[in-house]
Amino acid sequence: MREVIYEQIVRNLEKELNPDGLKRKRRGSFSERPNLKRLHTDEPFESKDRQLEGLDERYTQSALAILPSQRETIASRVTRHIGANGVFSYDGGERPSRNSLRSMTTTTTAVTTAPPRREDFNVAVICAIATEYNAVCQIFDEFWDEEGDQYGRAEGDLNTYTTGRIGKHNVVLILLPHMGKSNAAAAAASFRSSYTHVELALLVGVCGGVPRVGGFEEDEILLGDVVISRAVVQYDFGRKYPEKFIRKNTFEDNLGKATKNIQSLLKNFETDRGISLLQSQTAQFLIQLQNKRTGRKNRLLNKYRYPGTTKDRLFRSDYRHMHRGFYGYCCNICDGSSGAVCEVALNATCEELGCEEHYFVERERLQEKQELELNSSEEAQAPLIHLGAVASGDTVLKSGRDRDEIAQNEGVIAFEMEAAGIWGEIPCIIVKGVCDYADSHKNKKWQDFAAATAAAAAKALLHRYPKTEKSQTWAVA
Repeated sequence: MREVIYEQIVRNLEKELNPDGLKRKRRGSFSERPNLKRLHTDEPFESKDRQLEGLDERYTQSALAILPSQRETIASRVTRHIGANGVFSYDGGERPSRNSLRSMTTTTTAVTTAPPRREDFNVAVICAIATEYNAVCQIFDEFWDEEGDQYGRAEGDLNTYTTGRIGKHNVVLILLPHMGKSNAAAAAASFRSSYTHVELALLVGVCGGVPRVGGFEEDEILLGDVVISRAVVQYDFGRKYPEKFIRKNTFEDNLGKATKNIQSLLKNFETDRGISLLQSQTAQFLIQLQNKRTGRKNRLLNKYRYPGTTKDRLFRSDYRHMHRGFYGYCCNICDGSSGAVCEVALNATCEELGCEEHYFVERERLQEKQELELNSSEEAQAPLIHLGAVASGDTVLKSGRDRDEIAQNEGVIAFEMEAAGIWGEIPCIIVKGVCDYADSHKNKKWQDFAAATAAAAAKALLHRYPKTEKSQTWAVA
């Protein structure tokens, strides 16, 4: 094997560097050829000394000229042509010319080992609650902190980080200590001091969805669908008058536009091809996540299973979640004319209160999914991805009427609680799965699945996001 690798790769590189010297070299002795026993598919080149372990003295100078700039290239050539059975084949791919080796600019196109520095991380993922964090952990291809944190953090940074790889990107994952805009803003500011080269942050998790975007039936949003932000609206920042609330809407008070880098990426998802690829890859990654096994008994992650269309229930926005005298229980507060709802009702389920099914809102997309469920649950669970403005505030919205009013006034398609705090600190895209309809009937039954669809969409998005090539130049004497 070593002889073949030497003949097909290393020897040709040496020949291009020093063709005259190789003419005088005796070719028949394998003992005179470099020992490449350190060239593995899963180990990095650790140092020049380790790289040259076992090399013959006569090859040292030319190998020193080649390896610093070509070590990843050589390794990738070898690993690409060594099969599982150990058989080596070489297709004679392009080799660097003699002139190019004198000033060689190389780029790393795939991450295969842990990066040495925090500066090598280009993507951040931020989650507000453990449910979101758990789902995102399932989409990592590798973790760099399995044996402990090796990157540390800057002085004054109180965040705790998880590091790893998703596709071609080195990713740092942050779980916020608490929900809300202020906590998100503080964590994002501290994060910037430690990971200075991050160019894209994804806020991944769950949100409340607006059932009909713009009031149109063809733009229905269902539970489990994913919302990706074009813009963020801080809807609870303004002045409250006796008769109404007025949001501050001046240029200074509004959150700015997304960066050009993000605008370019999102523009691609507005095309038929772009959104089709994103949705199909999201569906694939969701299935992969659901099929993962965990724990001692190697069980499937059943909590991420699709709850089914029967659990996707949307009530009329004016139908409130309250006691109605069913099941022999009558509440004086809920039964009064003031419109107040008691604390018990606020924390009860629709089944416990007897919320009536004839107040359900019929939806065409839900009926289509019901038909798909008869044949394929995987096809039925595939989420649609919606691009639009996201409303962010410190309030957990649980009112169908307020939801519809804010959506109409602000043009938003979802509600969440952290985006406004992060948007001004880091170039950010919000990727959130719809777990409820931001009304009084909301519950947590869909949270795990919605977190999984958001995580899958985040991975699909990163697969479409190009990695910036960082070039380095070595001069060959």
